[in-house]
Amino acid sequence: MRDRIARLFAYLTSNTGRCPTCMKTAFLAAAMSWPAALALGALWSGASLGTVMLLPLALTALWGLHLVVYTRRLWRLLWAEYRPAPAAGVSAGRRQALRIGLMSVGLGLAGAVWLPGAARAGSPCGTGKSCPNSAPNCCSRSQGKCCSGNWACWHLGRCFAAHADARKACGQKGNVVACS
Repeated sequence: MRDRIARLFAYLTSNTGRCPTCMKTAFLAAAMSWPAALALGALWSGASLGTVMLLPLALTALWGLHLVVYTRRLWRLLWAEYRPAPAAGVSAGRRQALRIGLMSVGLGLAGAVWLPGAARAGSPCGTGKSCPNSAPNCCSRSQGKCCSGNWACWHLGRCFAAHADARKACGQKGNVVACS
């Protein structure tokens, strides 16, 4: 039984929260199902509240799973980049952990609600182009650019290994997205 649960968890974490199109679709389905369920409950007097709310709850849980897995992946990338080096003798404080956590949640929400579908790995990168196996992370359709790094700046169409480098190059108004 434990093996089955471990395999299911590994499958969910390796496949969930990777495709921006799926994350946006799950968000839109959840957002549209709540008003529809409430309207159905109001119009159909014989329906129980639990029956009517089952689908919106399931769709919201699916979107929440996407959000949590994607945010966790972002947190791990940001933590590896921004925490102080252990050799320096400085430990990461609460303020830094909170900063990294808030950045992760912000980027996770942006990815799960807004992120353009062009960040999907293995998707077409313009006419006759696709991301090769050596660059599985990001793809900017508008620039025809495939990334092998973890971060991309959309308006520049460039990829970066470090978030700080992407943020610096992209500027304050540029959109930095996580490619993992």
